[in-house]
Amino acid sequence: MSPRVFVSSTIKDLIHVRHALRDTVIEIGYQPVMSDFGEVGYMPDTTAADSCFKEAENCDLGILIVAKRYGDDYVDSISVTHGEFRTLHSRKVPIITLVEKDVLTYKNLVEANKGVQIECPGMDRPSKTFAFVEEIGSCEFNNGIHEFHQLADARRIIRQQFAHIFGRLIRERFDPVRGDIKDILASIATLRDELRDPRQDPESNRFLRTSRELLEDDCVHYKKFLTQLLGGLDVAVHRVLETDSFDALVASTGRAIEIDPTAVSFFSGGNNDRVRDLGIRFAEGWGIGEREGQPFGSFYSVSDTHVYVSEMALERLRANHLRIRAAAGE
Repeated sequence: MSPRVFVSSTIKDLIHVRHALRDTVIEIGYQPVMSDFGEVGYMPDTTAADSCFKEAENCDLGILIVAKRYGDDYVDSISVTHGEFRTLHSRKVPIITLVEKDVLTYKNLVEANKGVQIECPGMDRPSKTFAFVEEIGSCEFNNGIHEFHQLADARRIIRQQFAHIFGRLIRERFDPVRGDIKDILASIATLRDELRDPRQDPESNRFLRTSRELLEDDCVHYKKFLTQLLGGLDVAVHRVLETDSFDALVASTGRAIEIDPTAVSFFSGGNNDRVRDLGIRFAEGWGIGEREGQPFGSFYSVSDTHVYVSEMALERLRANHLRIRAAAGE
């Protein structure tokens, strides 16, 4: 069965964009789900908006388009489009978010001129739209924002992001090594419970709980970071248990953390001279987008002396560390 892709946006002002992206989704071989094409089932006992929320719950992927029009409030002082995003996000459905370039430009102007009245031509409710974009970008996951100006930009981004999602699905979710590790951990836990009272072996319990949490999908980037930094999952688990914060873990390897907005180039193949000069050993990025032509998102790179990291990645890695320790009972 082809993946079902829910396309969420205001409609009247974005008809041309929605039609273009619908064609792109179909060209890729996926099934678009769009209310303006009769693909949302409206039930007699519920509203049209609630039917959209229900349909979003049954989709595999989401495309969110944010432009100048926010729309009317529907429930909880948010628009239908805003509610559709929250529905998709709550189910951890991969969402590709496209934000019109002018919206990001106006948002930056308003934020840089606090207390000054800034005109935002064409926007019906600027403050609501800006808050919506801020909510998307501050999410712990599914927080990538892609700036678009023309239809060609939007179509290119959709193709690229679907390719990334499919590639990650192959590498991460169906990684046989990862599956084997989970099976081994489950077997160890079963055998341990059969042979001894778990209360008499607290250290083993902590190790297993930490390992399981580290293998969860939400921690996939932290697991990759730790295994590359420390050389193996078992070493990583012990180091997480020994250090009360991500910063302390990095310091225990003799490295310093440095916020570096340009670190995105280390894994994208650019700036090779700097990569060589700094002795970058490995790097990774995810949720990468652009604002005003500049990259933003989660990315890091590691040398023998430093961990160069974006603010978004640092926040995520710190949160992962605390989450894993909490699961271990620390």
